[in-house]
Amino acid sequence: MAQDEHEILELLKFELKFVEDGGYGRSPRTPWRPPYIFEDSPSCPNLGDPARPHPCGECLLMKFVPDELQNENFPCRFIPLDEKGETIDYFYRCGTQPEMEEALAGWLRSQITRIEQQLAKSAGSLPEEHDDFSKRALWLEHWEATHWTRSARHSGRSEDRASECSKSECRAAAR
Repeated sequence: MAQDEHEILELLKFELKFVEDGGYGRSPRTPWRPPYIFEDSPSCPNLGDPARPHPCGECLLMKFVPDELQNENFPCRFIPLDEKGETIDYFYRCGTQPEMEEALAGWLRSQITRIEQQLAKSAGSLPEEHDDFSKRALWLEHWEATHWTRSARHSGRSEDRASECSKSECRAAAR
């Protein structure tokens, strides 16, 4: 799942840069019509191919299309971009290109932030058994660094100085 999330994150970052760089301006290939959001993006598997050989189900953006709209001809047009549920399809019918691009950029930023936080959280959390291991390893590192004299480490003698440590766990273990 994390791999899919990383791929989606990269796709969304690419789309945001594409929007911010004016990628949805008039196309020299189709100057007679405004560009289609997502469909006229390099991230679309069917870009420039009117035969659309790749099913939309293969696109990573399908994750954001409501289940009941995934069988539409262009499902990416039905991704809700804001809390009101306004979609690209809505903006084609009732909005302007700048309004649509602003809503799209806002949606992309919020999804990027959400996924980055999700990935950071999953990367920062360890399964419980690994967490116990990490705690023990840190304690052992502390113990070796503060309780054994340099000569004891090298000679193999056990000169324990735990009673001098400021950590209460160490003083208790020395008794």
